[in-house]
Order: sequence, then structure tokens, then C-alpha cells
Amino acid sequence: MKTQLQRLIRQKEAERRANNRHTEKHFYECIYGILPSTAPETEKIPALQRNKAKLVCRHAARRIRIFLDTHEHDKIDGEELSLFHILTMHRRREVREIRQVTDSHCTIYTTLRDITANFVSHLSHKYKPIDVDGPSIHTA
Repeated sequence: MKTQLQRLIRQKEAERRANNRHTEKHFYECIYGILPSTAPETEKIPALQRNKAKLVCRHAARRIRIFLDTHEHDKIDGEELSLFHILTMHRRREVREIRQVTDSHCTIYTTLRDITANFVSHLSHKYKPIDVDGPSIHTA
């Protein structure tokens, strides 16, 4: 049953990728067909922008599936998270968690308080104002 399900998913994904390629090819053909046409510029530009917007939307729709979030506020009322979403949520938390940090003196920090203090000191040093003395300024 599990292998049949995996085979079905791979098959549907392959069909979806083929449909995406076919649709993108169609939009590019439309764009390249509009460019050499004899239509006035006032008609060409909106048509090109429409087709470009459709391509951008298709790319964004394809990528948004990768970045779906599974936080509580993203759920629809009454929707239950599947085991897949729960495991994905836990994996993402583990991957994003910073467990240790090394400072400029090669000291390793592993506690949350030390890591936070290290980031605060690094960012405050990085974005502090640069003092400039009078003789270092070149005047023409």
C-alpha cells in the first residue's frame, strides 16, 4: 500500500511538472509572439505585462508550497494537522534552532543566555557609529 501511494504521488508530481512546463512554454510563446507583432505599443506593453505577471504568479505558486507554515494561527478553523505537518513543524524548529555560537575570541557559547548576549554584543558593535576625527577628513 505504501509503495503504491508513493508511486501515485511520484506520477502525479511528474504530471504536474509537465503541465507547468507546458504552461510556461505557452506564456513564453505568447510573449515572443507579441514582440514582433505590428500592434501599437499601447497594446503591446499591457499584453506583455499580463503574460509576465502570469509567469511570476505561476513561479510564486510553485514556491509557496515549499514555504507553507504550520503554526496555529495558519490553520483553518476546525482543521486538524496531519502527522506529516506535525513532523515537518518539529523538524523545522530543530533545524532553525541555534545551539552554539563562537565569538571573535574563539569562545564557544551553548546556553541560550550566552548566545543571545553574544548576538547583542556583535550587532551593537557592528552597527555602532563610526567616530571620525578632523584630520582624517579630506577636504578639497
